[in-house]
Amino acid sequence: MTNKHYAVFIDDDELMLKAVRRTARRLIPDWDTSFISEPGKWRELLLSDRTPDIVFCDYRMPGINGGEVLAQVASDCPLAIRVLMTGDTRDEVLVGYSGTAHSLINKPFSDELLADLLAQVEKLNRLPFTHQQQECLGQLSYLPVLPEIVGQLRRALNDEQADTKKIADIIVQEPLIAARILQVANSAYLGFQRTTESLDEAIGRLGIQLLYALTVSFAIESETAPLLPAKIHQSICDTTQNMASLGKALAASFKCSAKAQQQVFTSAILNGTGRLVLEITRHKTPPLHAQLLQQLNAYPDTLITVFLLTLWCFPEQVVWPLLELESAPLADEKAWINPLYFAYQYYKCGDNADKLADFMSSLPEPVKTAILDNLGS
Repeated sequence: MTNKHYAVFIDDDELMLKAVRRTARRLIPDWDTSFISEPGKWRELLLSDRTPDIVFCDYRMPGINGGEVLAQVASDCPLAIRVLMTGDTRDEVLVGYSGTAHSLINKPFSDELLADLLAQVEKLNRLPFTHQQQECLGQLSYLPVLPEIVGQLRRALNDEQADTKKIADIIVQEPLIAARILQVANSAYLGFQRTTESLDEAIGRLGIQLLYALTVSFAIESETAPLLPAKIHQSICDTTQNMASLGKALAASFKCSAKAQQQVFTSAILNGTGRLVLEITRHKTPPLHAQLLQQLNAYPDTLITVFLLTLWCFPEQVVWPLLELESAPLADEKAWINPLYFAYQYYKCGDNADKLADFMSSLPEPVKTAILDNLGS
């Protein structure tokens, strides 16, 4: 009987492979696995008639590097999650934009991190994507690789013993991200009466979910900046911020709960990830961009966001609500997805005056008034 999932580990270091084998036997005893020490022969060393669900590959290997191997994996096995392993953090400079890896992890890595990545196979399978959509998303290249600070932050947020000081100590490692966090915490639309220069207080104001979303968003903005013309990159980042602000303001106008208002803001911020990657694809691989637009229907940026956030170990309760955009607006006026939908559609019109006029004329009068009031405030 064939096991449900198949994981492949490629590393010329035999000792490393033995250690991973022991860990894998404990974490995924019911999976098929392959441990390959000859990277140039990875294709012929796979199990027959099996396609990997996830492939881990070391970066520095003789004859061929891990980026090149994963490029082959992307071509031959587009549905496989691709993880690049490196023993030298300086490698991130070399491979961050290789376009081959979904995730980059530093060696040695913890059992917890390995378990998180393996769990993404199950989570991706639960996403409501067709086979064609999964295959299309699997071909995405030029993906941003999240910096180590994001993994540190995720682990701290999952640690019940972690306090705001510990979290602040992590964020301060990236001064630009820390400055942006403070900027958002002091923004008028969050409704605080006084400013703060304390990162600890800013973290307390934002809450765990929004803090994590903002950190990922700011990291992705930084990682993708070299891949797009500066004007286009800045425009997408500005649109993300404006959409989040308008969505939250609309949620307040619609008398949505404080929790719903934060969810609107968080989801809008996260959705900027998909817009950046979609635009990068348009510039770098136009045929794939056309395929994404065809396969992912009305919300290609949202489905890309859902796919990537799942790969990056975001909890399902944060990721899945984004899929509700496809069924919005809902009849329930206080449904959290409605203000996000209206803000999304407004900014989707861009600079096209005719599209914007058509969209505004299609809205119920109270919604139109709320949009105009909040844009003018």
